[in-house]
Amino acid sequence: MKYIINNTVIFVENEGLYFVHSTEVEIKLSSLSSRILCLLIKNKGQSVSRDLIYALVWEDYGLVPSNTSLNNHLSFLRKAFRDCGIEEFIVTVPKVGISIHSDINIELISDEKQPIKISSKKSKRKNILYLFILLSVISFSLLLLSYKIYNQEPFSRLNDVGIIHGCHTYSSKKTSLNDVANLTLAANQYITEKNITCSDNHVFIIDLQDDGLNHQSNLRNSRAFYALCEIDNRKVYSCDNYYYLKGVK
Repeated sequence: MKYIINNTVIFVENEGLYFVHSTEVEIKLSSLSSRILCLLIKNKGQSVSRDLIYALVWEDYGLVPSNTSLNNHLSFLRKAFRDCGIEEFIVTVPKVGISIHSDINIELISDEKQPIKISSKKSKRKNILYLFILLSVISFSLLLLSYKIYNQEPFSRLNDVGIIHGCHTYSSKKTSLNDVANLTLAANQYITEKNITCSDNHVFIIDLQDDGLNHQSNLRNSRAFYALCEIDNRKVYSCDNYYYLKGVK
């Protein structure tokens, strides 16, 4: 199925999100994220309960659902649509369920109506993306680094920090014993404060700027990157990423 959303983005089931008039996938979606989005679209105008999402997205495919996993996929979808210029796409109705915002316009499009590829490489949307990347270069660089490490290199190439509150924790940097101690302290603080619960299909990655690694007193004042990622067959398909500069997100 294909849907055009706010005349801006095309969602192709089991593929991802395209910009209108483009044939290149802008954001690839995992099978779980794609099924969640399809379910919400087909039920637009009403809230879908978490129990129904668990049943149709996880259990019908022989998978074990979890609240943490659903929250991670919802966060990923919200961020994906924000990156495509659509704010407030998915809303949560407390004690009722999940729905697509009533102001969002969604239309089903036929298979014959294919996106048209544009020849110009300097489209308005691309220029906006380049500007956004420039303004966020540090956080995006860390994000891309974490994806590359997890998706393209074996886990043995990562630096194992240890299991912290049930979370298998890694760092992409080479670490000394002192580094591991400070990374462990920072990860422990963050996981505890955010009340993060990890399962066997999660990994937690942390990187700190050198001043945060060298001095425990600078943990809150250094540059820090955290990511809680879901893995499938030792590959990441969904991450919640957080970047802090001097304690400010």
